[in-house]
Amino acid sequence: NQKSKIDDVTIGATILLKGKPAWISDERTNSLYGKILITIPFGPTINSFKSENIRQKQFKEIKIGSGVTRLSLGVFGGNNLDNYDRIRFYFQTLFKTSVPAILNTPVSFFSGGHSHPDSILSIVGNTYKFDKGSEINLNLGSEIIAKKNKFLFKTNLFYKHKMKDEYVSNDKNWDNWMEEHIGYSSSYNYLDFNLEFWLINSFSKTRLGPLSFDVFLGFNKIMYSKNTFDGFNAYLGFTSYYQGW
Repeated sequence: NQKSKIDDVTIGATILLKGKPAWISDERTNSLYGKILITIPFGPTINSFKSENIRQKQFKEIKIGSGVTRLSLGVFGGNNLDNYDRIRFYFQTLFKTSVPAILNTPVSFFSGGHSHPDSILSIVGNTYKFDKGSEINLNLGSEIIAKKNKFLFKTNLFYKHKMKDEYVSNDKNWDNWMEEHIGYSSSYNYLDFNLEFWLINSFSKTRLGPLSFDVFLGFNKIMYSKNTFDGFNAYLGFTSYYQGW
């Protein structure tokens, strides 16, 4: 019964490495931050198919957690042009890696070419070692203030590369099939372009009317992709603010 379960838990810290944080000054400041995140396995994975009294229970279970400890390290920051403070560039890099974990073998029909639960477990084993593929994320963007506290343009390029997962069991063919087979690969990468236009009505000095809100219109396009989806979409967002004293 998975009704009361939650996903894995992530904790972390952000450290100012250089410059001044934006919240201590009304001016647009330059800054560089470091970030560290640790994802701790907390969400449940599937039980052992051979466990007593729950031999068929695995077919009804939902895998919520990844089962692996994940470490993320990165830096991010922003820079304003010296002669034109209405243009700001920002970047973020993040590297993710995992600690291998021992997990219970999933039993499913034709998994890795095997069609019977007993044959899967007898060949693959009741458990296997899993190492989730490392990831590299790069984000480059800019903000252009068309009118201070009123109109804002945002653009950014986001690149993600995930390396192949690694499986180690008693059956090398099953390991290879889980890592990659026709129509699927655990490794993928893509380049994403995003453009947004913001109408800002949340600054009290320039606000029109009594209601604080921001409206944004965006366009997103996958410029390049491998082993994952591509395409484009447009979207519209509205955010309102209410504060009581």
